[in-house]
Amino acid sequence: MSEEKPCPISHEQVSTKNWGEIFGEPKPVHIYDCPRCGQFAVALLHGLAIKDIPNEERRKVAAYLRERNLQKQKEEIVVIGFGDQPQYSKAPTAVWITWEDAVAAFPKTPAEQLDRTLLNLARRSIYLGSPIVIDAYSEPLAFAENNEAMWFIFKQLIDDGLVKPYGSEISRLVVTVSGLDRVASLQSSMVLEKKT
Repeated sequence: MSEEKPCPISHEQVSTKNWGEIFGEPKPVHIYDCPRCGQFAVALLHGLAIKDIPNEERRKVAAYLRERNLQKQKEEIVVIGFGDQPQYSKAPTAVWITWEDAVAAFPKTPAEQLDRTLLNLARRSIYLGSPIVIDAYSEPLAFAENNEAMWFIFKQLIDDGLVKPYGSEISRLVVTVSGLDRVASLQSSMVLEKKT
């Protein structure tokens, strides 16, 4: 049974499920379905600790989780927490990520921030030319520390010709052909890096 609880990362009221209901394994773990972070799981004690972590660090983890959800090629549930990986024997789709690793995955340079934002936007695009709604939940898409940074990143992608506003509104963006070419280039670089 689903219930509403605040997401420990974004503090949004979101739908949650109990781990045991899904996997039949009694664990003090909640699975969150957050419009800002995406779907993830966290142990109850870790969730309480996360709520007190500074905003900037929580935003970095939200960006990591959102990107991970957009990249999903198979069914998985990211379990985030601190310390050693707990055993989830009945949940073969569980992937343990430490909080520290999620924070460290945040882009290190503005160029990486722009590239990964473009990849996220392309993954959100349903078909060629489809508009992507940009709203208050879009900060993690842009790896932005705040709303101003998000709009700066989107404006830069527009200035670079990689995305364009849909109609006259910047609140809906379309990935351009140049943007799709850049995405293809980034994706082939990522495939080559994995092979080496």
